[in-house]
Amino acid sequence: PTSTTSRPPPTTSGASSSSSEGPSTATSTTTTTTTTTTTTTTTTTLDPVPPAPPTTLAPRVASPEEPLRILALGDSLMLDLQYGLARVLGARDDVLLTGKGALGFGFTVPHWDWDEDVLTDYDLSVAQARPEVILMMIGANEFEGHVVEGEALPAGSDRWREVLVERADEAVAHWLAGGGHVYWWTTPLMRDSRFSAVDDLNVVWEDTMGAWAPAGSVLDSMEVLGDGEGRYRDEIVNEDGSIVPLRKEHGVHFLEIGADLLARQLEEQLVADGWLLAR
Repeated sequence: PTSTTSRPPPTTSGASSSSSEGPSTATSTTTTTTTTTTTTTTTTTLDPVPPAPPTTLAPRVASPEEPLRILALGDSLMLDLQYGLARVLGARDDVLLTGKGALGFGFTVPHWDWDEDVLTDYDLSVAQARPEVILMMIGANEFEGHVVEGEALPAGSDRWREVLVERADEAVAHWLAGGGHVYWWTTPLMRDSRFSAVDDLNVVWEDTMGAWAPAGSVLDSMEVLGDGEGRYRDEIVNEDGSIVPLRKEHGVHFLEIGADLLARQLEEQLVADGWLLAR
């Protein structure tokens, strides 16, 4: 049987408590004689309850004996990225990485049946890898205006967004069936104008992770792939003036340096969140 989990309920910050038998904030003493009545009141103010200390996102720190189990999912963007993940995280003995990027895949690509193929494969991948961390990068194939279940989905249309929202949410429910945390990269900007709806796509990913918080986080791919202002760039110019190609010739996928930059971005976040120790 298929197992999924529901979105976490909203949480509030700080700590609060209440009790019908808790301590009073004032003490009253009354002394009475036959001639006069004197009332003395002493007020004691309780210190406010301090907020709960911040907690580490990770429930444990990985070790060589118990490595962090990571499952990487997505389309051909993840195929490029997972080679960088293998180079960067593969150098650690406290990480166990399973890469499942799929060429040509997409949430609005009709070549796979959503329920029988996609969700079933997600369930199998989760059961086999038992991930504590799930990685996602997707978006290269969401701009083709595919016909899904008899309905055309032009990129940027309302129905396109609705299908993406529904499927992204359902996918996360299957990924987190056994617990864990999702790190979802934004789809990187691309050179060709036919990919102009990338910003709309990223709103869906960001809203999905927001709905699943604190079990979901967004990583900004253009923080490392973009220029100083987060804009598209084909290459990196080093301080010595040398030029390093960053994106492949069609301006969609990235070369090794791009994959490695994204992998290091993730490693830094995993350390900051308490999953891994700095090295």
